[in-house]
Amino acid sequence: MNFDELMQFVKDSVEMIVDKSAELYKAAEEKTKKVARTTKLQTEIAVEKSTLRRLYRQIGEKYYNLHRDDPEEALATLCSDVTATLNRIAEKQEEVDRLKEELCPEDDEDEDDYDFVVEIITEEPDEKEPETDEDAVFEESAVDEDAEEEAQDDDEDE
Repeated sequence: MNFDELMQFVKDSVEMIVDKSAELYKAAEEKTKKVARTTKLQTEIAVEKSTLRRLYRQIGEKYYNLHRDDPEEALATLCSDVTATLNRIAEKQEEVDRLKEELCPEDDEDEDDYDFVVEIITEEPDEKEPETDEDAVFEESAVDEDAEEEAQDDDEDE
């Protein structure tokens, strides 16, 4: 192989490498564009699904408010479940209000007493915790396990 043939071989090899590099660059560029477009579309889909869930909730709430006393047969069970849940919430809120009143009666001059009591209760304990009779302080509450399971099922459906 003479010098001219060697130079031609090197020149052809360099051109081939440049061509292959350009092809790889173009292929990578196309894939990057597709990945970016896919990501953008998936984000837009997630936003639309979030909007859809919000709209479904609004429809459900509006339907319930309009037809809770006389729902269609297919929705009667769901409406009664909503009513029962609202009743449980109201009962618990009444108990919270009663407990707040017991902690800080309204006739106190300082209305921030409750916040002060909560702040004391939620403060991090010092190095050693004081011994307390937990049974006397805390009362075990009943939990509606069926309602919790249904709420978890609803969350999984979304």
